[in-house]
Amino acid sequence: DDVSSMHSRDGSTYLRGSVMSEKLRASEVQSRRSVDTRKPSKQVKTVQKLRPNKAVTLSETSTVLEVAAALASKRSDAALLIGLDGILSGIFTDNDLVRRVVAAFEEPSNVQISSVMTKRPTCVTVDDHAMDALMMMVKNHFRHLPVVDPKGSIVGVLDIAKCLFDVITRVEKMAEKSNSSVNQAVAKSIQASAPNAHSVQLAALQSVLAPLMEQMFGGSGVPTLRKVIDDAGRKSSIIRSSVNVREASQVMAETRKAVLITEDDRLVGIFTPKDMLGRVVAKKLPADLTAVSSVMTPDPDTVRPDLSVLEALHQMHDNRYLHLPVVDDSGGVVDVVDVMDIVNCLLTGEGGKLFLEAGMDNDDDVSSLQSREESLKLVVNAKAGSRPHNFHSPSEQNSQFESTTVFEDIFLFKIVCK
Repeated sequence: DDVSSMHSRDGSTYLRGSVMSEKLRASEVQSRRSVDTRKPSKQVKTVQKLRPNKAVTLSETSTVLEVAAALASKRSDAALLIGLDGILSGIFTDNDLVRRVVAAFEEPSNVQISSVMTKRPTCVTVDDHAMDALMMMVKNHFRHLPVVDPKGSIVGVLDIAKCLFDVITRVEKMAEKSNSSVNQAVAKSIQASAPNAHSVQLAALQSVLAPLMEQMFGGSGVPTLRKVIDDAGRKSSIIRSSVNVREASQVMAETRKAVLITEDDRLVGIFTPKDMLGRVVAKKLPADLTAVSSVMTPDPDTVRPDLSVLEALHQMHDNRYLHLPVVDDSGGVVDVVDVMDIVNCLLTGEGGKLFLEAGMDNDDDVSSLQSREESLKLVVNAKAGSRPHNFHSPSEQNSQFESTTVFEDIFLFKIVCK
């Protein structure tokens, strides 16, 4: 799932200052871009606005062990590799480490990174359209995407999980700053039954995203984790605590997931690709002699199969989780869901584009929000009769709330102005 996924100064090789000519470097960048190359207008968000992560960069002559150690020291899971010519030549991630090294019985200290990295990865520039970059990541199932400047110098790496979490943060801020009665009613209702910040934030988020969820999933409602797992139809990611790291890596390579560790059919831990990188390879532990139970994360938080994808995303966002173990009401282990499952479910198609646009369109200025809310309500009210037949307003859904949030108005504005 990391076709383009692969971050400092000590021992790192930087693209900036390369002996290559500016012209050659620029042409190399253009050959790898697959987004709209038109210059964005002032109103269009650029990749720079997505705040790419700082990149861990090393020479492509490094060994896998050296790259793993550098990543572990920076608590990162993707590295950009630079060729002798100074050009970005590859990308290597914790998932690549599991599939191409450990599961393949390769010795990290003996393997040169150039033989197992993804070569000539797709990249974007800081001036490219942010939405084009995000939708390209979704479409191609990229979790990481290198970002360079127009001359080819490395700027950073986009992480789809961070981008998605940023969208949720912006939408929550929008809900908090809006003066609409929906948010006030939600807060009152939830605080009465479950007076904690997490519940209020989730309720506000759900109310804000309700129209978009209706548009994306129709009458079937927001999918649950059980549907996500069933639709994937993949092999089990459950292993016994007695297996070693090598055996665990082979299951991980086949399922492309973290593994859940059990004892007597009870969940006792989780072991992820990042654990493989930081707790095994970077520490030079022998994969065949190390029990997975000694390097797993014990007693992880769990969720139920009937949890909605939106609720799962919120929990991942709040705790900065990339994986969620799913167990049934009796404690039986079902499977593990990761952030790419959520991305594939929520962001595929036109609905996903609207979801991302909504978060990116958020204005942090309260007065601007209120002004835009009033303006959009006028437009929506004026064109209410032209809404599509498959659109249902809150009142048409017998909602207990009477007005709309800023996000709802923005979404309605997009619909009625088509």
